[in-house]
Amino acid sequence: MLTIRVFVVILLFVSSSWTYTGGEGVENSLFIMILGLVGGLAFFLFGIEMLSRGLLKWAGDKMRGILSNITENRFVAMGAGAFATVMTQSSGTTSAMLVSFVNSKLMKFRQTLAMILGTGIGTTVTAQLIAFRITEYSLLIVATGFAIYAFSKNQLYRNIGESLLGMGILFYGMFVISESMAPVRTYEPFLEFLVRLENPLAGILIGILFTVVLQSSAAFIGIIIILGSQGLLSLDASIPMMFGSNIGTAFTTGLASLKADREARKVALATFVFKILTVLLFIWWISSFASFIEIISPRPDHVNGTGAEAVPRQIANAHTVYNIVAAFVILPFTGFFSRFFDRLVPPAVSYSEPEFKVRHLDESMLKTPALALNIAKQEVIRMGETVREMVRDFPPAFLEKDKSVLPEIAKKERKVNFLRDQVKDYLLKITHEGMSKDRTNESFQMFYTVKELEQIADVISSRLYRKAIVWIENDYQFSEEGREEILEIHENAIKQLSRAIEVFSSVNLEKAQEMEVKHRKYRNISFEIEKQHYERLGSSVEKSIQSSETHLEIITMLRVITSYSTNIGRILLKWSPPPKNAEKN
Repeated sequence: MLTIRVFVVILLFVSSSWTYTGGEGVENSLFIMILGLVGGLAFFLFGIEMLSRGLLKWAGDKMRGILSNITENRFVAMGAGAFATVMTQSSGTTSAMLVSFVNSKLMKFRQTLAMILGTGIGTTVTAQLIAFRITEYSLLIVATGFAIYAFSKNQLYRNIGESLLGMGILFYGMFVISESMAPVRTYEPFLEFLVRLENPLAGILIGILFTVVLQSSAAFIGIIIILGSQGLLSLDASIPMMFGSNIGTAFTTGLASLKADREARKVALATFVFKILTVLLFIWWISSFASFIEIISPRPDHVNGTGAEAVPRQIANAHTVYNIVAAFVILPFTGFFSRFFDRLVPPAVSYSEPEFKVRHLDESMLKTPALALNIAKQEVIRMGETVREMVRDFPPAFLEKDKSVLPEIAKKERKVNFLRDQVKDYLLKITHEGMSKDRTNESFQMFYTVKELEQIADVISSRLYRKAIVWIENDYQFSEEGREEILEIHENAIKQLSRAIEVFSSVNLEKAQEMEVKHRKYRNISFEIEKQHYERLGSSVEKSIQSSETHLEIITMLRVITSYSTNIGRILLKWSPPPKNAEKN
């Protein structure tokens, strides 16, 4: 994969270098200019992607913790949205991620509203970086990032190196675009076209169109800044295009929600409505807004420069002020909007669906292994809850001769097998994306937990299921003592399985250690109950003789279920990193 990426970069470098080696003539100059623009844009987008990938690997765990602990505090949620957007380098990507979280039931719709507002603030960081005129240092940044990435064995440093490499390629792409546009500075038709962009409606439409095509608002804002630095675009003309760019990001979210459920579609609609509302807040006073930005931004140097050198900072500042003000204006009304969207989006029409489907797994999360593991974990927990229902439901078949529980157990077995296959395939895909050692251990814990849960389900659906059919057909009976013993062992098995699910869910190492103690206790109880059963056989209790084989097999199978449940806690103790306090001691 690295070889392919290096080849692509080299190819783009060669193609962009043609910008400076072409012959003379109008047609050739136009071809070279277009080639330079395309090559520079390819560098720019490739750099953003690499920068985002490096940042996500570096801070994916932090983002995972933040997004999984979002509270009802609107300011905290807005800050989390801004942080996530800085990591992904795209508000559209973050909004699409929120659609996935809501669709996967990891987050409630109302929690996303403040985060959506935060995504706009997050994009301002990229714009501010682009506005700094450091393109002449781009190759130095590329060299530094490549050296760190290529020669460091520490994964953290490799992630930082990848981020720097992406940033350097991004800035070099800006440099190529800027140099390629030199011929159009005196090209009258192009200058006339730029003048027309000062019409707010035209600017907004251009911003929407280019952002949708590029699938990156940062890329389009970067192009606006480059045009401004060339003296080709005024601040007044850039502001409407910036508005359109913000609206364009909503289309990415809309596409992500096409196959999502009702809650996720509300996220997409909220993103679109918020973008439109913020434009409506500012569009009526563009000139006044531009004057305010000129006051708070660096003044142009008309003595030693053309005055255009201040425009990039003005555009970046306009983008920042616009998104921050818009977010804080709408933030107090998120509760109202939550109720409004609840009423606006109708419940989904029910159609025939497959027997089972995943609730949390989302392919779009695979590029962020830390977040992908988070949603895979939720699906494993769902599998565990289904297995617990199977264990809970089987006693009535023996104790009450209730045949109705058997089809439900068979159905739950099919569901467990379906979830097993889906989770395993998803975990393998995450592994192919590359992970740190801790994340690899976590993935293995999930594989192991899935295996133990599957074995518990097999105990119920094969051994005990078949035994229950024979038991009901022959109308056998347990003695009263036998019934009480089975219920006691069954309750212990349910408790241990519930502890296993809790331990897996919360990574509670103390509870995992407690499971070992409970396992020894339950095992001794089961052996004592077997002894009591044999004593009743010696006393020739008729019901005990008739039910002996089944009674002993049920106790044995429940003891096996308890052991499988305990194994889930054991693997957590073996492969989880020790607490920091324990390391110090």
